[in-house]
Amino acid sequence: MNELIILGCGSSDALKNYNANVAVINQQGTLLIDCGYSIKHALAAQNMGIESVDAIFITHIHGDHIFGLERIAFENYYKYHKKIALYLHPSLYKTLWDESLKGSLGHTDKGSAVLEDYFDVHFVEDKFELFGNHYQLLKVKHIKGVAAFGLNINEDIFYSGDTTPICEILQDLRFNVGLHDATFSASEVHSSVDSLLENYPEHIRKKLYLHGYPDNYLDYQDLVDKNFKGLTKQGMRIKFGQ
Repeated sequence: MNELIILGCGSSDALKNYNANVAVINQQGTLLIDCGYSIKHALAAQNMGIESVDAIFITHIHGDHIFGLERIAFENYYKYHKKIALYLHPSLYKTLWDESLKGSLGHTDKGSAVLEDYFDVHFVEDKFELFGNHYQLLKVKHIKGVAAFGLNINEDIFYSGDTTPICEILQDLRFNVGLHDATFSASEVHSSVDSLLENYPEHIRKKLYLHGYPDNYLDYQDLVDKNFKGLTKQGMRIKFGQ
């Protein structure tokens, strides 16, 4: 069995609930899905630490999804003396390193450094296998010109990452439980609750937890509970098979 742990479920500007990052854990290892700037605190809140992370998958290049990589890189390099696996679509690599991480990670005590000095980098284009689980990449729709990917895990758990509605994907996707990006006001780059109600039929909505939401979520709790599976909660655990 696997556990998907909600390390955080807040939007990028939320003061509550940490960044919308999760972990998939089983006896073979721990995979982080995204690694935002709140990751160390989010792990500690679940009695976990950086040393317990075996691999990371990045959905896209925004700070609430990648800025925690600096902390994990430095601690693994200087404190734990190890490299862990980093999975990402090849289209993300240049922006991740050259425009996001190189400024802080580009030098070590040994001189100039590259991303591979900190991580065992794996490029994945459509699917990968890890710790007994199958991960299918899904190209979602976030910001124009910004590559972004969701995941389908074992045809059981759907994870959207940041996206606008993607009915053309979900209508044919096999999954039992989904975690879907959501906000409560109109947005051109995220899925508002209104847009989800408009685009997804009830049988899909009832499988979806809303995830990555702003701090005013309690004002919408009743609407969400009526029309969706609910809201993800920090520390929530979802069990699923391999």
